[in-house]
Amino acid sequence: MEDWPENDYRIFCGNLGNEVNDEILGSIFRRYASFQMARVVRDRRTGKTKGYGFVSFGKPNDFLSALK
Repeated sequence: MEDWPENDYRIFCGNLGNEVNDEILGSIFRRYASFQMARVVRDRRTGKTKGYGFVSFGKPNDFLSALK
């Protein structure tokens, strides 16, 4: 996770289906101005999703709004 922004505000997103990828997860949160990136965690060997991911924001207000 070294490619993540420093000092960001990050949300854990769980219970994601197998069809969810970085683009789909990010599309849900792009409406927030300080959205930075979204990443679905995958098994390195199989490439299948592990069912969770993270979304990063640059500002705490967007982070808090997205949690609601």
